[in-house]
Amino acid sequence: VQQDGFEDVSGSNLFVGRVAANVLSQSSVGMIVTEGDPRSNLDNSLLGVDFRYRNTNLPSGHSLEGAAWYQTTDTPGIDTAQDAWGFSIESPNTVGFEGEFGFQRIEENFNPALGFVNRRGIEQLDFGVGFTNRPSGHPWLRQISHGVSFSNFDLISGGLQSRDMFMEPFELETNNGDQFGTQITYDREGLIEPFEIS
Repeated sequence: VQQDGFEDVSGSNLFVGRVAANVLSQSSVGMIVTEGDPRSNLDNSLLGVDFRYRNTNLPSGHSLEGAAWYQTTDTPGIDTAQDAWGFSIESPNTVGFEGEFGFQRIEENFNPALGFVNRRGIEQLDFGVGFTNRPSGHPWLRQISHGVSFSNFDLISGGLQSRDMFMEPFELETNNGDQFGTQITYDREGLIEPFEIS
């Protein structure tokens, strides 16, 4: 893309390249490259690789999915802490047990100028497990489900940024789609600096 100049940003060429290939029977491997910064006159580049695994041929109709990725950016004047990486594994089943586990690390100076990042300087941990039962031949009940999930964001420099927990002791779904259940949530935010509540 050729971007015209605006305000104090000069015109520049921006580039995004993505290649991917199917591997195994249901999986893929890929690479991404970006070049340019549309919001400044500084140069910026990103290089990343990823692998996505999928297997829907497990017994009882269950499936398994996973992913691993790594990205690094290059911004003038910055020499350290420009990497980001993560992995996850998940069994997203609609009946029986389901679960997920994931981890990612986003370093403080990771700067994808042609993309976005919600939080920097963090390590994120995600975990969840649940169970769904579908009673056969019930006149009004379609399924009963239970689950718990957990997300935690720690600052790489030390300390908690935020934590979320969600528990669902049970949820009932009727044959016409109505849902009834109980939920418990717990949220915590780590305050980095004082502020006044207005």
